[in-house]
Amino acid sequence: MTRLLLLLGFAAPAMRAELLHNGIVLPPEWPPRSVGYTDLLAQRPPTPPYLRDPPAVIGIDVGRQLFVDDFLVLQSNATRTFHRAVFRRVVLEPLRSETRAQVRKYSDSMLGFARVASARPFSGGVSWDDSRQRFVMHYRCAYTYTRRGLGCVAYSEDGLRWIRPVIRRTLRNESTAPHRVTRPPKMAPKLKNHRALVDNAQMWRTSNAQMRRTSAAGLNSRRLAVTIKKGVAQCALDGLDASGLQPNALPLANGEAFTAWLDHDEPVGSPDRWKILVGPITNSGPSKLLGSADGENWEARGSTATAADRISFFRDPFRSRWVFSIRENLCRGGHGHLRISRYWDSLRFFGGGDWSSKWLRSYFQCTNAHKDEPVHWAGVDGWDCGGRNVKECGLYHLDATPYESVMIGQMGVLHPGFAHGGCKTTHVHAAFSRDGFHWSRTDASGDMPRVPLVDDPLGLRYIQPIAGNFLVHGDEIFVYYGGATACRRCNVGSSLCTEGGDARVVGATSFCNSSMSELTALAVLRRDGFASLDAGAQRAVITTRPLLFKTGLRLFVNVDATNGQLRAAILLPGGREAPGFELQASQPLSRVNSTRVFLNWKRGADVSRLAGKVIQLRFELTMSQLYSFWLSPNENGESGGFVNGPGIKKGRDCTACAPVAAR
Repeated sequence: MTRLLLLLGFAAPAMRAELLHNGIVLPPEWPPRSVGYTDLLAQRPPTPPYLRDPPAVIGIDVGRQLFVDDFLVLQSNATRTFHRAVFRRVVLEPLRSETRAQVRKYSDSMLGFARVASARPFSGGVSWDDSRQRFVMHYRCAYTYTRRGLGCVAYSEDGLRWIRPVIRRTLRNESTAPHRVTRPPKMAPKLKNHRALVDNAQMWRTSNAQMRRTSAAGLNSRRLAVTIKKGVAQCALDGLDASGLQPNALPLANGEAFTAWLDHDEPVGSPDRWKILVGPITNSGPSKLLGSADGENWEARGSTATAADRISFFRDPFRSRWVFSIRENLCRGGHGHLRISRYWDSLRFFGGGDWSSKWLRSYFQCTNAHKDEPVHWAGVDGWDCGGRNVKECGLYHLDATPYESVMIGQMGVLHPGFAHGGCKTTHVHAAFSRDGFHWSRTDASGDMPRVPLVDDPLGLRYIQPIAGNFLVHGDEIFVYYGGATACRRCNVGSSLCTEGGDARVVGATSFCNSSMSELTALAVLRRDGFASLDAGAQRAVITTRPLLFKTGLRLFVNVDATNGQLRAAILLPGGREAPGFELQASQPLSRVNSTRVFLNWKRGADVSRLAGKVIQLRFELTMSQLYSFWLSPNENGESGGFVNGPGIKKGRDCTACAPVAAR
């Protein structure tokens, strides 16, 4: 009853509970502080509380309603299928100017390489800037194991072909002087024959000699000169100046990772429209917070409190909160590290990272969260770890993006094996949240471990989450991912090289042949295509839980009924069919494959007379896949959900958007 009163707007003033758009009521203590770090190392994933005890009535006014879990489903004999993003092409490869020789302390140990070439977001960010009608990528363009790197920016009109601009760098309120641009950039050549890379993916997994044939910048074709000075091997990059300018570099000195976010709530031209968090150069410390009007030139606005190793952020628009995702290195596991994520949220971005710095007592710690500290949030389970014990892998990092009516999480899972330096064995797994904190996961079983989000034929290593991912482009979702290839270690004191971070010996050579190259690729999903409810030749019936919408003209679905059909009925309380919306009156969607099509009945398609009433939906389908449904206020099929991409304005699929805020 409490949930129903809240959803209908009859909450008592004294109530401190927070009502979300979907009917979920958050308890007064939020985020929950009862989670200990040991709870995040479960062999089986915990069930979110909203799935154990769903709302009496679910609000569906915001966004397309996805079938990624059983939140919407009361009864069903359909089969849920989770789908993977399919590789399309490599979109960004490192230039020679994005290559860095490594400092000896790091490069001659088991941690590093003689040279690292980098052109991929490491969190970073991908966005669609509707004010300039272009895709924007903030990525790591040069990196050394001293933890000093460069952040760069690239632009694209179609999300496929990217250019590196020459930017005039200015940075206010910083002691670091802005870089000078003295020459135009060497633009990346257009990538050709990327399909051939799929057909011959082994080429990307083998030696540098083979990589020579596909490297856009010819990085691996340059011989390294070796000089001996005082008995220590030193490598040179054919005169490459490690401090050389990168014309599209941001005027920021950052460490391993940074995060950039386009804030659609800020007007065009606002100095805070773009927000960036720049991680500490050392293993721990505060992160810098900066604002920008154009995503190129930045003004310092303060910093967060101390955090260790890796931190990023994202916007949760359903609660109007900025969320900081903070990695914690816990007690040592079987491979040296055991990682989880902590959570902190704030109504403000600038000044919002004000947690107590006392929580970071050591780089490795086994303590539960105290008051005013980021709370324990997420970890891995046995199915992430390929059936192994959870203490043999870890959650390397977690980023999240709003998509329609849910938050989509990207969980970077570190697998057993080589756990230090670059070329780790990490993959990104998908996760889904309806309250912004708890996560449901893709299917797995004891004999079938969870699979990564992207079906990657390139065999990339060290794949990391990317901030702002899942950009809608027509009927597809663009899923960007970056990783390392050409991973060859030839460490000082050893005459043997290994590839990919494992123990496979590939031959004897000089340490100066050690290398790692990081690139960015694009994969695609069907729009809303994270999961579907499927029916074969036998009829499947799906009945939703009680639903409520306040505005709506048409009932839309995303369905593939190429070889089948779908019908629907609208039910009133008690299970009886609403007059005019009976199953027998439904006009079948037959031999239709569309990401946006509305349902019709013999008396018409207008469902607005049911607005404000508690209803249920019943779908009947054969030989079809149902991905989502939603109520739209117009015949264009706008959902009012939070998405970003061409044709979308200010990050929402609506012309006149009603505000969404938790109450």
